[in-house]
Amino acid sequence: MNCISNRGFTFVSGALKGVSLFLVLSLFAGAASALTCTSIASRDWNNRNSWSGCNNGQPPAGATVVISSGTTITADSNTNTVADITINAGGTLVGQNNRTISLTGNFTNNGTFTASNGTVDMVGTTMQTISGTVTFANLTLNNAAGVTISGNVTVTGAFNPGTTPLVITAGSTLTINGVVYTGPCSGVYGAGFCSVPSVASINLASPNPTAGNTAVSWTAVFSQSVTGVDITDFVLVQSGGVGGASITSVTGSGTTYTVTASTGSGTGSLGLNLVDDDTIVNANGTPLGGVGMGNGNFTGQVYTISACAPPANIPSSVIVSCVCDNFGRTNLNPSPIFNSNWIVSSSDGLGILPYINATSTFLRLTENTNNNAKAATVPGIFPAAGNYISVEFKHYAYNGSGADGVAVTLSDYSVPATPGAFGGSLGYAQRTLAGGGGSNVSGFAGGWIGVALDEYGNYQNPTEGRVGGPGFITQSVGVRGSGSGLTGYNWIGGTAVLNPIVDNPGSTTPKPGYSYQVIVDARNAAATAVAVNRDTGAGYTSLVNIPNIYTAATALGFTQAPVPNNWQISFTGSTGGSTNIHEIGSLRICAQTVLPVTGGVASGYSAIDEAYPVAAGSTIPSYQNFQTGHIYMKLPATPFKLWVAALSNTGISSGYSAASAKYAQVKLVDNTVMAGANPVCGLDSARTCNSACTGQPAAEAGATQIVTFTKGGPGAALSPSFTLNSSWKNLVAVIQECTSASCASFTSTAAACSADSFSVRPTGFASVTSATATNGGTGGTPIFTAGSGLFDLTAMTAGVAGFASGYTGTPKINSASVQPASPATVAGMLAGAFSAAISGTPSSTASGTSFTYSEAGGFYLLGPDFAVPRIPGVYDDNWTVTDSDPTKNDCNSGTSAAAYSNTKDASGKYGCNFGIAANTAVFGRFVPDHFDTAVLPVSGVPMPCPAGQVCPLLYNGFVYAGQAFTTQVIARNQAGFTTQNYAGGYAKNVTLSAWDALGSTALQNPSGGTLNNSTVSAASFAAGIATTNTPTYTFAAAATVPTNIYLRAVDTDNVTSLRAANPTTTSVEGGVRVASGRIKVSNAYGSELLPLTLMATAQYYTGTGWLNSTTDSVTRLASINASYVVGTGTSNVTVSPASKVLSMGNLTINLSAPGAAGTVILAPTIDPASPGNPPFAVGTGTVIPGTATFGVYKSKNSYIYRRESY
Repeated sequence: MNCISNRGFTFVSGALKGVSLFLVLSLFAGAASALTCTSIASRDWNNRNSWSGCNNGQPPAGATVVISSGTTITADSNTNTVADITINAGGTLVGQNNRTISLTGNFTNNGTFTASNGTVDMVGTTMQTISGTVTFANLTLNNAAGVTISGNVTVTGAFNPGTTPLVITAGSTLTINGVVYTGPCSGVYGAGFCSVPSVASINLASPNPTAGNTAVSWTAVFSQSVTGVDITDFVLVQSGGVGGASITSVTGSGTTYTVTASTGSGTGSLGLNLVDDDTIVNANGTPLGGVGMGNGNFTGQVYTISACAPPANIPSSVIVSCVCDNFGRTNLNPSPIFNSNWIVSSSDGLGILPYINATSTFLRLTENTNNNAKAATVPGIFPAAGNYISVEFKHYAYNGSGADGVAVTLSDYSVPATPGAFGGSLGYAQRTLAGGGGSNVSGFAGGWIGVALDEYGNYQNPTEGRVGGPGFITQSVGVRGSGSGLTGYNWIGGTAVLNPIVDNPGSTTPKPGYSYQVIVDARNAAATAVAVNRDTGAGYTSLVNIPNIYTAATALGFTQAPVPNNWQISFTGSTGGSTNIHEIGSLRICAQTVLPVTGGVASGYSAIDEAYPVAAGSTIPSYQNFQTGHIYMKLPATPFKLWVAALSNTGISSGYSAASAKYAQVKLVDNTVMAGANPVCGLDSARTCNSACTGQPAAEAGATQIVTFTKGGPGAALSPSFTLNSSWKNLVAVIQECTSASCASFTSTAAACSADSFSVRPTGFASVTSATATNGGTGGTPIFTAGSGLFDLTAMTAGVAGFASGYTGTPKINSASVQPASPATVAGMLAGAFSAAISGTPSSTASGTSFTYSEAGGFYLLGPDFAVPRIPGVYDDNWTVTDSDPTKNDCNSGTSAAAYSNTKDASGKYGCNFGIAANTAVFGRFVPDHFDTAVLPVSGVPMPCPAGQVCPLLYNGFVYAGQAFTTQVIARNQAGFTTQNYAGGYAKNVTLSAWDALGSTALQNPSGGTLNNSTVSAASFAAGIATTNTPTYTFAAAATVPTNIYLRAVDTDNVTSLRAANPTTTSVEGGVRVASGRIKVSNAYGSELLPLTLMATAQYYTGTGWLNSTTDSVTRLASINASYVVGTGTSNVTVSPASKVLSMGNLTINLSAPGAAGTVILAPTIDPASPGNPPFAVGTGTVIPGTATFGVYKSKNSYIYRRESY
């Protein structure tokens, strides 16, 4: 137990079991209120040595606590309820878990406050403030007067505000468990606390207005109840032709307000936006969108104001735009029609022009004075062909003597509007001296049609020089056609006297005010219709209906002029000897296309080929052609033009240059697709052009032209001629509007690309040559082996001198155009390919160095012969794929002459392809790649290989030394096919040689033999094959072991059967086994009374002896020579057979019985017709004679023959 004494009071602190220790200080408030306790050391809160000014103790209740710089105070127990706590910069106050710091004043943090998990309790009775940047673990508010947040305060744990009013000052924040509340705001913490009001919607509260100066309203809804909403918080957004709109009132309260405005005049749109200036606040004073002007801005919905809506009788299929002028203003100009000026003129010399009368507020065309002829022209351009136009107005003719009237005219816009004659011509028709008009006055300049409201009656009267008409008809409507000067303006239709009548001359105020409607329907310009309607109060009724003005004119004997490119609409007023005031009001003109007097603005451009024809009744191609048309393939150094059109959203902008000439640059840029990339200009049907495309340079010097759209032109024009001198694979036209004729700069109108790209191809290949295959003869060098010898070809394009060719394509070879050069008769196959051409000046060259030709001789490439048909030997049908695509057909493809033509056909197209125009020179000389040799079996020779012998596989047989055998030599190309042109002048003498093995180079003439008759003459070759049956192989010794020989062929060009690679396995050389052979006749003896039989046997030498040649069934003995020593003569022995072919190597020889003793020596000879004619003969050791002895007994008895008889 501790006792602390302070001014006579005792404070007791102690530890109670089970209760957390805390310091209890009980002070009289009056005694402590004056204390300011300032930390002087870094210690605990309850350590008296931590403080100065605290009477040697911890801060008592009501004290002001200051944490000074450089000290750290830890609130290690619950504190007394102090007044203010200020943490100076550099000072630190540390809370402790489950400890509470209580204060009745302000908490100011300029240093560091570490909350731990302690609690700060605001328990004052007057407004307290938490300022600085401070983070509380737990914060409790228990102050009915309120707590102000002035800084950035964060509570990470429990926030217990109770019902304490909270004020967050501007720029301050209170963050509760991650939810940020931004000042300024105030209120009791809870749902919706500190919310920022915003605009939920500003929606239309009225229908779209169809008349000017109409009151319309918007409903503005806020997210919460607000005040301070007034007219200054809103602005109107006027666009199109709307002008003069104003906000008239703002009413409402809470969350919903109504804003009312007058629409002013004109057609367009009118929107309402709220502009936040922080004057609109919620109940807490929080401004709209929070503090800061503009952060509560909102864009409201927009009215479409059709103060000039179309009339109900416009066909439903026709979409029109309308312009109106009610003339309810002081000055005629500017007009609400495009905010442009009416053009007023006269031809009467009175010095008064049409104006808005201040009293009537209508457009006054004439005063009630004599001989007026005036005109007022609408500030607009009305394209003619394809347009539908409705002109409506109210007509006033009053306060006079009943003459003459007004006319509505449509005239050529390119001709300045000047009214025609006064009086009965009503400012439209002419007046002539010859016609009784008293003077010559031209009709309306450029007039195409004039619809007159005639009070007096002379407009339909063919008097005073007017042409045609039924006569004098008062109070009528008449129509006159086109004219110029004093010619034309023929009457074409009209009414009888109208009821009610046209004017009210007795009235001093504007009367009668009937509505008139003039319709000119030129959607089909060649059959333009004209109609006039009138509304006297019960709706429009038809007065005049001309379904086709041209057929009507023809029926009346005159020709109506074609519609011009553009019309202008004028109102003329006229008086003569009688008068009226003439005025119009409530003008409404509706048309499919109506343009301001500045001319049309192109929404895009299109470029198509000059070959597209002009549309019927027009001077330019149709809109559809400009929508989908192409640019055809072109040729170098050949001028061409392009049609270029300015387009609107619905067609050709025929009024594009109505007011003045305009200019556009057409630049042709390279759009070739590079490998792995997209083309620079991504074309589409909308003809859009990206910046990369428009930034492309012109392809070459002649690829840029400036197109002039002449004033009053139809909106399309032919460009000057382009001349491209190089070839291009893919070009695109980029069209950009210029600011002037020099095109030094461009307007802001977006550039456009042609919808189609096109190519430019060379006119042909000028030559195809070879640097290596230059020998076109039958002899000499260089030579190339057929199918394997590599040679080069180079194709060179035709070009334009001084200009790069540009061609980088790959030529092709037409195999059908490969032609053998005489004396060759068979075309071989030309293999190999050209590489891509390299552009040069002026030609491109494409080369290939690995060409082969499969035949012997020479060849050349044919030019085209389209009668066959045959395309050129060298050609390209791929360079123009941009145009030859079958979906486009912008050049003529295929194999016909048209496909290779450099002349346009009737449709303006060239051929897609190009090639050589004539035959090339001969390329050569080509010789066989190798020979094959073969030993052919002819009449059984070679003979089958005897058992035990190993004969060559080619051929598996044998011959006798010296026996002729048949050898074939075949000229082959690398692929093994016979070179059929190896004959005649292209064939050469071939020498055969014998070798020891297939493809061997080790031993020639094995076993010491000799190959005889080894020459194969060139003349013996036919279609690449020669056969000889004279070769023989002989041995030096008569008895030589059997030997295999292989026959090798070599010609004078060193073409050989010996292959260079792996010759022992790849060479094809016929072989045969050669053996030493002989004929041996056996001996026999016997009775002279009986015949004897001997055997002639063919034998071959084996190396150890002679064996019967059992496979010889071909050798033919010509005769068997006999030497007789029998009895006294030789005629008593007969030898048979006289001649015979051996069978299995043997021939039986029969001798008849001579009847007397003696000997017969038998020596056969070889029949020369024996296959191979083996050289067997007596005396050479190759025929061994046999001896037959008659009269010789087997034993010494005398019996030669004995037989027993029984």
